[in-house]
Amino acid sequence: MAQPNPSDFDEQAGHLGQSLDDLIFPADKRQIVSFARSNGLNSEMISVIEDLPDRQYQDLRDVLAHFMGGTDRTETHEESSANPLA
Repeated sequence: MAQPNPSDFDEQAGHLGQSLDDLIFPADKRQIVSFARSNGLNSEMISVIEDLPDRQYQDLRDVLAHFMGGTDRTETHEESSANPLA
């Protein structure tokens, strides 16, 4: 499968962010998928959301961090707590 063009990826992330902008957080994966469907997000983006880990998301940045391939902020916080020098 061909790798997506980075500009296409940025455009999709922006579209996802705009589409979920009115979602009330914190929200779990089920709520995010339901909100996205009810707001007419395309099937490709719904599929991306459905692939997110099944957990509670604190805000839109938390969702986008997974979409962009980052770590979730909960894990980052736990890692920082485990090592006070991090």
